[in-house]
Amino acid sequence: MDIDYIFTKSNLGKKIILSLSEENKTNLNLLKKEENELIKNEKNLINKKKILSQTEFDSQLTELKSQISLFKKKRDNLINEFETRKNNEIKIFFSKINPILKNYMKENSIKIIVDKKNILIGEETLDLTNEIFDLINNELN
Repeated sequence: MDIDYIFTKSNLGKKIILSLSEENKTNLNLLKKEENELIKNEKNLINKKKILSQTEFDSQLTELKSQISLFKKKRDNLINEFETRKNNEIKIFFSKINPILKNYMKENSIKIIVDKKNILIGEETLDLTNEIFDLINNELN
């Protein structure tokens, strides 16, 4: 069985992928906006360097570095949260299809289902991807 195909083409898999894609896009837009603001602040500070006293410049530079540090932490947190959510969504997907696969195996006297990418060569008649794909889509509307 081609599990990647099942995940990316099934209704449930598509729904998960779309949701994750939208969340990732939102996160990227948010980070890009904040990054652009920091770049703008940095350029403004550089332009003011000759006008400001050294202590005022150093103070603003320290503040900018602090903002950059907070931005990096926020970015790392968003990435970690997204990865955690992605992994949880994939676990949920497999927890939902697992009973369907077990039932299919029982009804068809199948002892093992192997992911297609781990098979070097085999008869095409042994590929259950389309049957299982249809079964999953029908059971998980």
